Amino acid sequence: SGERGRNYAPAVLEWDPETLQLIREEYWQGCLQSPRYMGEQPAVTEFDPLSGEPTKRIWMQDSEKHRSGNLPAVEFLRDGKPVRHEYWLYGELKRKEGPPIIEFDSRTGEPIHMSYELETKRPTVPLPKPASPGLK
Repeated sequence: SGERGRNYAPAVLEWDPETLQLIREEYWQGCLQSPRYMGEQPAVTEFDPLSGEPTKRIWMQDSEKHRSGNLPAVEFLRDGKPVRHEYWLYGELKRKEGPPIIEFDSRTGEPIHMSYELETKRPTVPLPKPASPGLK
């Protein structure tokens, strides 16, 4: 626990018990950490249990949400497209230029809401609805 996987592989892998799809992977280097040796690899990636598509990516440094270069540290995705970005620097929700939270229209990619703080009353980005069991 707390060490990275062998050969620079994820240290934690979690599968959905029903679909057997990978639903979460984590990289550790003594703590939750985005692996520097792989370039722009997030520390945590969550996947849709049906499609296998990424739904959330989190970049971390020393177990804190962090990503430099004015890039989002947390990305929520739907059907492979960004629907929400959160900018974090050393565990603080902030951005050098502009608001640190941006929500996008999943069809057009255009920003639809921006904020400077996490809003507890605003609903979080919902997970994709599961497909009907009868449809393949």
